[in-house]
This record gives sequence, structure tokens and C-alpha cells, in this order.
Amino acid sequence: MIKINYDNKIKVLFVECSGIIEIEDMLEYVNNFGNDNTLPRDLLIFENASKADVKFTANDLPLLLEKLFTVLPNYKTIKHAVIHSDPVNTAFAMIINKETTNNNYKIKVFSTEKAAMDWLKTDKN
Repeated sequence: MIKINYDNKIKVLFVECSGIIEIEDMLEYVNNFGNDNTLPRDLLIFENASKADVKFTANDLPLLLEKLFTVLPNYKTIKHAVIHSDPVNTAFAMIINKETTNNNYKIKVFSTEKAAMDWLKTDKN
């Protein structure tokens, strides 16, 4: 399950991923925030996926990247901090980061909430 909540006070989109996560769930998640005109165009995403049981594979990443590339033009920048506890999920995020290095999207994996939030709130990438 993927829960999404935008905190207007601190200007961060909070995403909680838990249980079984299929590629269809991720595509829907990207589509939902990607086409949400109420979110700021400089978007900060804090995603906690430490309790996620990802059921897709590296072969599905091109689909996810394709969806991501369709929504990136809707934003000036997206800075995405994600917490993973599984090494495979961490590797997937690193692949996404490598494939999006020349775009307005930055993703970084963290092991603690504090480190993730500190990175989101800095002006540096």
C-alpha cells in the first residue's frame, strides 16, 4: 500500500510504502503526484519504504523510468529522499538516480528519517 500526504506547513510530500508493492502501484504513485497541479513545482518528497515488500524486478525499471520521464516536465525540480531497509530496493533507487542524472529529478537513499529530512531541506543536491 502507498499512502501519500502533503504537509503544507513544511512543504513536503510524505509517502509511506508498506506491504506488497507491485510495479503497478509504483506507476500509479508516480502518475498521481506527477499530475497533481496542487503540489509546488519545486517538489520535496520524503518516502519511507522501509516496510515495503517490493515484488517487481529490475526488468520493470524501464517502465517506471518511462512514467517518471512523462511527469518530470510538470515540475521545475523534484528532490526525493527515500528510506529503504532492503539492499535490492536500495539498488533500484540507485539505478533510477543514475538514469535521471541529467534531469530535474534527484533521488537519494537514506537509512534514517533525520538524514533524509536534512538533505531535503538543504539547497545542495
